[in-house]
Formats: sequence, structure tokens, C-alpha cells
Amino acid sequence: MESEKKARRKLTPVQVLSQSGEAALVEYEAGGIPERVTIPAEAVEDGKADKSALIAGVAYGEDWSALMPTPTDYLLALRKAGIWTEEDLRKDPNRAASILSGVAPRVNRIIRDLEEAGNG
Repeated sequence: MESEKKARRKLTPVQVLSQSGEAALVEYEAGGIPERVTIPAEAVEDGKADKSALIAGVAYGEDWSALMPTPTDYLLALRKAGIWTEEDLRKDPNRAASILSGVAPRVNRIIRDLEEAGNG
């Protein structure tokens, strides 16, 4: 019975990045996107972990997708500013750059803070 359960598990290749006590920080790919989670170290066997352990793991890092604007956000910002064509953009590229950088204010603030701290 136990061997049947092991055979039915969905195992995903993982790379153990670090281990502290009974916890392991692992990296794996989900839909072509690298993900990092902390899972019980015992969940890793021969460089693989059960998908359910990965899903239940504690996510590591920022969810950049929540901070990043969509193409529609850029489209709306440019059109609201009257920039509809490449010619419009070429007339005042600095204004266009300013408008586009305003679409992702939190990301820009993080970058600016890093640059001011000498890390960028």
C-alpha cells in the first residue's frame, strides 16, 4: 500500500538552496517560472519533492507579478497622455519615459532606494 502511494505522488525536481534544521529552501520550476519555497527537509528525496509539499511550502521572495504593470496599464498611460503614435513618442521621449516609469511606482521606488543606498 505504501509503495502504491509513493508511485502515485507527483514528484518535481528541486534544487536545495539551503537547509536550516528541519527546513529546506528549494527552487523548482512551475509552468516555466522559477519558484522558491521553504518545505520540510524530509520532503526532499533524491533531488525531488512531492508537488503537494511544494504547494504547501512557504513562498520565498516577492510576488513581482503583483507589482508589475500589464501591457494595458502602459497603453492607458500613453493614450491618456496623448501619445498614440511613434511620432508622438519621438516628439518628447523624456515625457514618455516619465509617464511609463510612473506606471510602476512601487518598483521604481525600490530601485531608487537601492540606488540611493549605493546598491544599484
